[in-house]
Amino acid sequence: MDETERRADLDSGGRYMIRIIILPLSVLLSVILFTVNAKAGTVYTRRDIPWNFAVYAEPDFMAEKMGEFQPQTVNVIEENETGWALIDTSVGEYWGYLNGNRRYIDARTHLFDEKGGESSSQFIDPQVVSVAEQDGDWLLIDTWIGLKWIHLGTVTITLSAAGDCTLGYDYRYNRNFMDTYERQGRDVTYFLRGVKDIFEESDLAIVNLEGPLTNEMAHAQKAFVFRGPPEFARILSSSGVDAVTLANNHTYDYLQAGYSDTVNSLTDEGVAYFGNEYRTIKEVNGIKIGMFGFPIWNSSQNNKNLISESIKELKASGAGLIIAYYHWGIELDNYPNPAQKAIGRFSIDEGCDLVLGSHPHVIQGIEEYRGKNIVYSLGNFCFGGNSNPPDKDAFIFQQTFTFNGGRLLPDNDKNTIPVLISSERNRNNFQPTVAAGADAERIWGRLSQYSEGIK
Repeated sequence: MDETERRADLDSGGRYMIRIIILPLSVLLSVILFTVNAKAGTVYTRRDIPWNFAVYAEPDFMAEKMGEFQPQTVNVIEENETGWALIDTSVGEYWGYLNGNRRYIDARTHLFDEKGGESSSQFIDPQVVSVAEQDGDWLLIDTWIGLKWIHLGTVTITLSAAGDCTLGYDYRYNRNFMDTYERQGRDVTYFLRGVKDIFEESDLAIVNLEGPLTNEMAHAQKAFVFRGPPEFARILSSSGVDAVTLANNHTYDYLQAGYSDTVNSLTDEGVAYFGNEYRTIKEVNGIKIGMFGFPIWNSSQNNKNLISESIKELKASGAGLIIAYYHWGIELDNYPNPAQKAIGRFSIDEGCDLVLGSHPHVIQGIEEYRGKNIVYSLGNFCFGGNSNPPDKDAFIFQQTFTFNGGRLLPDNDKNTIPVLISSERNRNNFQPTVAAGADAERIWGRLSQYSEGIK
């Protein structure tokens, strides 16, 4: 064999050796793309999912949801042509929708013009959307009205509700409330000082404003007519009260003029109001909260129609949480009457998320109905209508509502804070204070007794 033949043979051998080496490298590269489950013999494709995602029992958004996950790299067993993939997850092998920038929104969700801003009155129902941009829990999606932001994160709203606030007096009997105000140097913060922190730490605080804020003199001819000066709206605004119901039997004590003065005084102080003809929406933490109320003395079809219309209107305006506050029941009775129970339950059936009540001037129990709460009577609170009521027990009702992706979760996280309507025992000094010790145990015991007695 001459030198030329020897070099050719080496070249041939070299190429042969190169082919032997390249083949295992290609196999190694393929191993990078596939992971083998030795036990099951399953081949996985690795996929990076840069968004939060859910998995379902079947490749269908209407199927049972089996879990939700943060952005991560997943093992994909198989994919179909519609964008669904069978994924090996920590909870089992389930289907996820991995079609690029397409996402399924599984709850009614409000649209935002700006990320982090106030939501508009527009919303989307559950559907698949095209995502133009993602920033944490914020998605910029393509809608029928252009690019809009939606928020997918968890939001909580803590509500605190209290009972009858008569910020004034009946001049025909005494001036005790006004005299107290004068003795305190006309300090509007005096009255709710003992509960201010509770209200301010809440996302929404509501009370029943039972009596007009007006300087009018002409009044209705009735046993008791209450009023306070318009400046008493600052008692509310200075103490963290966000909204009041005007639906009670003393709203018109000083006729339409007094009612109008009250509305104007509240508006000037930035305190929302609802009840009677007013249905109000207040946005809290990106969730629209609808509020309405009526004086309810029976369970007539007319009353039911008013309730249904109110709920329908608030939902149409984008409310994700609906609260009713009724003035009802029998004074000094610790148990709800049949009309209260019928209307409270009807309101839940129609779509209310919480029903509050006042008027008896004493506490009544709380009923959980279809996972929602009916608080039949919160009792008195800052009550200028009586200088020394024998029953000074009351409570603040609290509930924390949790939303995920705009959907209200059924966790029913509630709390009751026992309250005495006066910080002095032998008279009413119109300064509600949180009860402690034996007083707190007594109020909780009464609430438990009255709640268990609801049939």
